[in-house]
Amino acid sequence: MSPFLDGAPGELAVATPRLLNQPPVPLAFAVRGARVPLLDGAALATACHLVPAMAQGLPLQLAEAPDATLAASLPGLVEVLARFDPRLRPIRVEHPAPAADPTPPAAGVGLFFTGGVDSFHHLLAHGDGIDALVHVLGFDQPDEPGPLRDATLAMLEAVAAETGRRLIVVSTTLRTYLDANVPWGTSHGAALAAVAHALRGELGTLHVPSSLAGDEQVAWGSHPDLDARWSSATTRIVHGTVALDRREKTRAIAASPLALRHLRVCWENRDGAYNCGRCAKCLRTMLDLELAGALRDATTFPDAVDPAALLALPPLGIVEHILLDGTGRTLAAAGRAGEPLAQAVDEVLARPLAA
Repeated sequence: MSPFLDGAPGELAVATPRLLNQPPVPLAFAVRGARVPLLDGAALATACHLVPAMAQGLPLQLAEAPDATLAASLPGLVEVLARFDPRLRPIRVEHPAPAADPTPPAAGVGLFFTGGVDSFHHLLAHGDGIDALVHVLGFDQPDEPGPLRDATLAMLEAVAAETGRRLIVVSTTLRTYLDANVPWGTSHGAALAAVAHALRGELGTLHVPSSLAGDEQVAWGSHPDLDARWSSATTRIVHGTVALDRREKTRAIAASPLALRHLRVCWENRDGAYNCGRCAKCLRTMLDLELAGALRDATTFPDAVDPAALLALPPLGIVEHILLDGTGRTLAAAGRAGEPLAQAVDEVLARPLAA
């Protein structure tokens, strides 16, 4: 399946339920760096198929009984998902009688790590006890051979080596399946949960770095009210701290030479760039780094933010708008409201949001 992970030990194929009103889609997972093979089961099937089933308004029929912990969580999980996205309808999850909770979860603790501000901050500020960094190819970056993937993998290996953690890299086709049903903004929390459950043989706890501070929360796929609901008796999913906003996290990691050497936030990767320096996420991060006095030391970005690049941005999504608004308020508080950069930010924020 994966050019990088083809033939790797621990490959796993997950069946798509025939009840879903679409052709069967092969779901595949592969892993390197894990000590235990990937594991299938009711929890993995739930994370893969609950959101698509809700998008189609069809009951989800699990062939295998979930453990008692997950079974108890399912009604609340369905309720929160339906409340967060009106395209998701409340459905029944049908399954055999729940089994008693199995043996205790594995002792290993992992952190989903992309190399971005949130994951670097979680690693540097809250990383005590984390054994492994878990990166997923096929989510924010396709698993395709080439310089971009090579650079990303080199970053991951360097960060793991310098921080004394193991690196686990998973490749999966899951996002293609989920994207056929709902936007990634709704489904990415379920996708992370699926990977967590597949790794339950060695990681009993997986940390998901938070994206937004407590007063910035919006209804989307990874959320303090949602992530833990995907947990089972053998996999505990923990949403990261919401005490700091993105500007505060950026200021914190700006003191880390490691983060400044490797920071990777871009998912558009225009022209195959590690950080393109022209998309909304790159430009906002660059502004936050400049406010922290660290942009010139962040070697994976251009040295300056061009106001014209900000003005050339397409309409922002709600999360990007919230984050850029925080950056704009920080610019104003720093006495820079009249500067071209701040004026460009204000103009971008005044535009209608993306549909």
